[in-house]
Amino acid sequence: MTKARRSYRAVSRRRIRNVAMGIVATLLVIGAYAWFLDAQESRVRSYLAQLRQSDPNAYLTRIKQIAGFQRYLAEFRIIEGFDRPRSSAPSFLLGRWALFPEPKRVSDKFVTNECDYPLLFENGRITLPGDNAPREPVTYQITGQTLAVMLPDGKEMPIALVSYGVNLHHLELVLPGKTQKLYGYACK
Repeated sequence: MTKARRSYRAVSRRRIRNVAMGIVATLLVIGAYAWFLDAQESRVRSYLAQLRQSDPNAYLTRIKQIAGFQRYLAEFRIIEGFDRPRSSAPSFLLGRWALFPEPKRVSDKFVTNECDYPLLFENGRITLPGDNAPREPVTYQITGQTLAVMLPDGKEMPIALVSYGVNLHHLELVLPGKTQKLYGYACK
């Protein structure tokens, strides 16, 4: 065997060994990173479980920040008892909402100044646009992304809670006795 051929074989073996070591090192790094991510996820789950027990309001705030409004709403429904009818309105809904015939392209924190005939949510009662007095007693119940408002006459008014991120963006509803869908945005 010639000197060149022996040199070529030695280089080939070193190359194979280096590639194999590179592959092993890469697999070890990937495995360590996967273990690290799993450990961090376990810590977060443990922290959230502890926070849910010790401070439900802080837990709901963190869930909203981490996973968005839809996940927040699912947890809010259970923690605050809106999986069954309640006379108190959900805290994020209290206040006045202006109704429009078309959806608006606005941010989640949009608050309109147009509030001539608002929809008003209060604990145990609701005032629909055009009403002279509030309707009471009413109950509120959350199912999925929908709030069911049970009116005093026994009719149910479903309200879709629409969000695109961390905050409630707008409401979608049809007023009792009407057929047109309206879009509600918080107003001053």
